[in-house]
Amino acid sequence: MDEFKEIQVNSLNELFQHLHKSNINYCILRNYENIPENIGNDIDFLVDEKNLEEMEKIIFFVMKQYGLKLLNKKQRYGYKGLYFIETKTQNIILLDLFTKLSKKWISYADVNYILQNKIEYKNFYVPKKSSILYTVLLKDLLTYDKLRNKNNDLLLDLDEEVKLDFIQTGLKYFDAEILENLFDDLKVNKIRYSKKYLFSKLKTDNNIKNFLEYTSYRIKEILQNLFFNKMYFISIIGPDGVGKSTVTSNLKRDLQDKGLFKKILDIHHRFEFIPNISQIFKRKEIDNKVEEKNIVTNPQSRHTWYRTLIYVCYYSIDFILGYFKVLKYKAQGGMVIADRYYYDFYIQKHYDNLPYRVKNFFYYLIPHPNVLIFLSADPEKVYKRKHELTLEETKEQNSRCMRIIKEHNGFIVDADQDAENVNNQIKSIIYKRMLDA
Repeated sequence: MDEFKEIQVNSLNELFQHLHKSNINYCILRNYENIPENIGNDIDFLVDEKNLEEMEKIIFFVMKQYGLKLLNKKQRYGYKGLYFIETKTQNIILLDLFTKLSKKWISYADVNYILQNKIEYKNFYVPKKSSILYTVLLKDLLTYDKLRNKNNDLLLDLDEEVKLDFIQTGLKYFDAEILENLFDDLKVNKIRYSKKYLFSKLKTDNNIKNFLEYTSYRIKEILQNLFFNKMYFISIIGPDGVGKSTVTSNLKRDLQDKGLFKKILDIHHRFEFIPNISQIFKRKEIDNKVEEKNIVTNPQSRHTWYRTLIYVCYYSIDFILGYFKVLKYKAQGGMVIADRYYYDFYIQKHYDNLPYRVKNFFYYLIPHPNVLIFLSADPEKVYKRKHELTLEETKEQNSRCMRIIKEHNGFIVDADQDAENVNNQIKSIIYKRMLDA
């Protein structure tokens, strides 16, 4: 057993012991068969709302004992998500705590019934099969309008006892006839009711109160993200051919897989609110491609100062409009990852005829990344790998990137490592910033 796996197993076993001693009313909703050795992406706890605060205290106490730090915390109506990280290995444990089973503010499962009828499994509690079947089915139907294939294994051994408990799990929110029909449909794996129909038939007790609570949580979440989320905008720079696009793609995939950020927007150079200049003048398609290359990567020519000024003024409009996307993703708890960004106007030498202070003026008007990363690599290796620049031009761009990093207190990552190490080093920077926030 590797080091982190041992931490995971021991910390979760101790957590279950503390929960048992404290008489916390909880159960693990699904995918519990291989816990604690394998937790998948997360562990979904259903917990009595009256026990939530005490359960959180126990979780924090146990995780701290094993050196696991709180990396991120998400909260919405009836839900809290706690992300704990082991900083040495960068492994993350996500514990999802549900006090309600709802779609937005509309509940669809009787939490009290599920918890009252929970059963012991290993050293923790789980729902009865009928309740698991119901909660998974309703979640899938109300979200995807179908039962997903990955849940088909729940359709085995659907006897009358399971049917009775299935109906009881949802009787608070649906008429018995609908629940009976849903259960019968499961046997033939053909659901007659649509998402729209089920929503219309849900019994929504205290719907106004729930809506106001849900709205309150959403407003709090947006304000929290806007004013206190310090980790939302990353820009990656480096000489042409160093592998920025590959690194950006790998980073986005990893962070999305972990669920740390609700949505991730990756941009290449700019936000593309406005068309290329060439499109405005309706040049041929081939001219568009040449123009695009000149804007981003072509180092061979040095434009006149007035041509560069036109480019910078025009494309700065796009960067300024980028505030809308940056703030949108920040408010949603998302992230923006930019490959190149505005810094290309400093790195590419064909913009050299425009004074530095003019570029700086426009830079002050646009949204700024709060983490800037320079992929530094041996120029000779970059040149051999991709002949996008001459060796001297690669060295020059490296030098310019270093100057930018010093001016903006950025981070340097050795891009001569293999892709996994580069990715891990960047994630380490991100996680540290999140922990320090």
